[in-house]
Amino acid sequence: MTKLGVTELLVCGMMTQNCVTHTAISKAAEKYKVTILPDCCTTVSEILHLIALHAVSTRVNLLPSTEAL
Repeated sequence: MTKLGVTELLVCGMMTQNCVTHTAISKAAEKYKVTILPDCCTTVSEILHLIALHAVSTRVNLLPSTEAL
C-alpha cells in the first residue's frame, strides 16, 4: 500500500475483540496511522465491544465514522 501513498488505515468489522483490535495493533499496521471506527464495528455483545475498544484505545485512535469521512 505504500506504493499507492497510503498513510492511514480506517479499521472496522466484525468481532471487535478479535479481528478489529488485532488488525489495528498488528505488526503490518505499525507503519500507518491507525484509526478504529467504533460505530462500524460489532461483536456478540455490547459490553464486550466496549471493553475491547477501551483496551485498545491507548494504542490507536477511536473516531466515529461521521468524523473520519
